[in-house]
Amino acid sequence: MHKMKKKGMMGIGTLIIFIAVILVAAVAAAVLVATAGSLQQRGITTGSQTEDAVATGAEAISVMATDASSDHNIENFELLLRAQAGSDPINLNTTVFMVDTSTTSQSLDYGGTGSAASGTINYIVEYVKSGPEQEDGYLTRGDVIKAYFTSSS
Repeated sequence: MHKMKKKGMMGIGTLIIFIAVILVAAVAAAVLVATAGSLQQRGITTGSQTEDAVATGAEAISVMATDASSDHNIENFELLLRAQAGSDPINLNTTVFMVDTSTTSQSLDYGGTGSAASGTINYIVEYVKSGPEQEDGYLTRGDVIKAYFTSSS
């Protein structure tokens, strides 16, 4: 009888070690799954941000300019723009036009909508074609806008 009891104790000890190994493996698996999920989320976020950085922007269709006086300097500009393919809507209130000429550089802020040149500190836009998601003050998919501005030099 004594031998039978000793074998039973060994079996219980083996069972306890087996359960401990399973618990350690389960904890390790949970840590690996959590880490993989975190890395996947970071990868998706980074990919989305990269896609936005590459795809968001405006495309110039044409640029026209006229001279406003007899000194033959080009001053009044009209710029046709549309959003690039895959671009998010562009808020014109936060968009600055940088105009560089051989003699000067200008930063032009959004001055609203209209149909005439806007002076030397702002550009204004006219919606030539409205896309399905058109909203004033934004350049959205399908929109074509004409931006007017005057160069100071």
